[in-house]
Amino acid sequence: MAAGLHTNSGGSDEAGFFITASFYRALFLDMGIPSNKINNLMIAKSLPSQWEIQQMDLRFGAESICYEIAQDEISWQFDHGKRKGIEHFVKLISWGGFDGEGNRVVKAFCVDSKMCGHSAIESAMSIKEVSDVMRIVLPEVENISGTSDSGGGAAIQHTWPEVVRMGVAPKDSTINNCDLHGMNLPLKEALEDAYWANLALDTTLHGSLNLWQSYFWIN
Repeated sequence: MAAGLHTNSGGSDEAGFFITASFYRALFLDMGIPSNKINNLMIAKSLPSQWEIQQMDLRFGAESICYEIAQDEISWQFDHGKRKGIEHFVKLISWGGFDGEGNRVVKAFCVDSKMCGHSAIESAMSIKEVSDVMRIVLPEVENISGTSDSGGGAAIQHTWPEVVRMGVAPKDSTINNCDLHGMNLPLKEALEDAYWANLALDTTLHGSLNLWQSYFWIN
């Protein structure tokens, strides 16, 4: 089954089910078992459903990234967001590792984006849910720090103490403010104050592009 699903990397669940059944049929024929002994209906009934194959694929992916971490210490980065009317609470983890050439690098992975409430307790509970699942595979892992912005949902100064209180992170874990907000928002605010509110739009990069285009339009 693993071999059949491996050949369907990036394909649909229906294709994975079909390839797995075909793999079993080819295996039985290669073993000299005729189709009147084990027919297609019997193979189909012996296979897990498409839903179960999907769940197995998700579990395999989660276990793979946990074994990739293989570290005693990880850091968390998280933030609430709302894009196109869809609420989400993005949670990433980062850890020290090596690239293909053996150089020390910081690796990161998005472990979850399930939405939750915006309070500190609700955000901490969401982090705890993911951490508890990870501990099944990595029981010795330690959450040494948390990084987020200091405003809006999941403000780091309120959320991380709740994470510590719930026993997800030790008391000596580190709280970090997100530097991206510190670099991006001042320029964004300056563009809006100097020109107009819709200039900066979603990102400073977008705002700078509009400013550049406006310069050529005016001149």
